[in-house]
Amino acid sequence: MSTNSQYQAVTTTIRAASRHTEHPAAYAIVIVCVSIGIPLIIFGVLDYNKVNNFSTQASHCRVNEIEAVRQIRAKLSRVNPVWNVDIVKPQSNSTKVIVLRTNLKITGSNGHMFASSALDEARTLYAIDKIYPCYHHKQLLSSAGSSGISLKDPIQWEEPSRKTAFVLLFIGSALTVVGIIFIFIAFLYH
Repeated sequence: MSTNSQYQAVTTTIRAASRHTEHPAAYAIVIVCVSIGIPLIIFGVLDYNKVNNFSTQASHCRVNEIEAVRQIRAKLSRVNPVWNVDIVKPQSNSTKVIVLRTNLKITGSNGHMFASSALDEARTLYAIDKIYPCYHHKQLLSSAGSSGISLKDPIQWEEPSRKTAFVLLFIGSALTVVGIIFIFIAFLYH
């Protein structure tokens, strides 16, 4: 009698072990969909947060200085251009400006191999002592200042895009749902 129960336990163990190897493609699809979908959802939520917290009308930023900052990474370091700017309000019929906020940094996103190429590109995009449109966090010009702002970059050159946020959220959600559906399909057909 003890040999019969041992035999049944062995076959149950073999079935349980082979259960996950019957549909390896389904499990691969699940892993790929979820591992891509969840980060896209996170980036979409962060972009949507930025869209809701940034000003919708462009402010005026005067470039004071341009520098290159090296981003150290595991395999390859890159250099990003950084503009030191002031948010200003131009006076009508005058060349004078009212400075609303000083010493803010806008970091460029294009990584360069060399500091000289990063600085050359930065000078051609936004020159020193010129005024350009920029977008900032809504609280940046308030009396509280930037103490309550929880963003890495509270000011940037480009307007935050609601469309980009929704596309990231949609694709990430679709991939995650497809991954969950494949989990159910794999368990249904066992």
